[in-house]
Amino acid sequence: MRMSLFTHAKRINDRTVDVAFQTHGKLGGVVTVLFDAPQDELEICAELCAMRYLIVERQCFKVEVKKGSSIGLVVSRGSIRKVAKSMTTNKPIAYAYAGFLRTRLMGCHIETAKKLHPHLKDFDRPVQTEPTEEHPYIVERHTITAAPMPHEPVATAVGTLYVTRHAIDQFIERSPNGQAIKHPWNSFLVQIQHPELKEVPLPSKVAQHKLRKYTDAELPLEERLKALPKLYTHTTSNIYIVVVNSVIVTTYFRGQEYW
Repeated sequence: MRMSLFTHAKRINDRTVDVAFQTHGKLGGVVTVLFDAPQDELEICAELCAMRYLIVERQCFKVEVKKGSSIGLVVSRGSIRKVAKSMTTNKPIAYAYAGFLRTRLMGCHIETAKKLHPHLKDFDRPVQTEPTEEHPYIVERHTITAAPMPHEPVATAVGTLYVTRHAIDQFIERSPNGQAIKHPWNSFLVQIQHPELKEVPLPSKVAQHKLRKYTDAELPLEERLKALPKLYTHTTSNIYIVVVNSVIVTTYFRGQEYW
């Protein structure tokens, strides 16, 4: 059975959107999303921000979600499904807010509401910390500031790294057990959150190639070296994780030379 989250966005002004929400359980309420400046696709971006906040930070399902297939999202705008599938042509701004759908929640079920959930019609429900017989729901109000997050942040032994969908796809494709990986995000987390994750030197040939390809030859060598990708691994696996400016851009395994 999927854990479900229902959301519905309503613009208040050109910098503020209220997002009403309700889980499949007894939690509901409103997340007010504040933007620093007016922008296109305001309601879509706000709904994405609210969903990530509720699932990842507020943990509205009372667990850390590691399997996207366990989540069902019932949203108010069909464009959210498109940005989740990397269909970015018409919604480039919203795409930058949907990184969690392409990584942490990859495989989740997303549908556009055909009929509005009754509790999403009321943006003024009073806060209620405990369910009662008369009002059997917890009702919360939250205020957050919108921030684009095209890649999903993860705390690791070497600091916060940002996961791209490409890195996960390459992990599945290049893993010796790729076909058997049922929950890619969870499997990938096991690798990058290993307590013994550490940086290792780039192979010399690779370093020379990257210096020529990605850095300006007129810059001082010290500056050029800072622009090189960093390579991480740990003792219990043959995986290599390639990082540029804290973003995991790809992965490969010992004996492979894909990058």
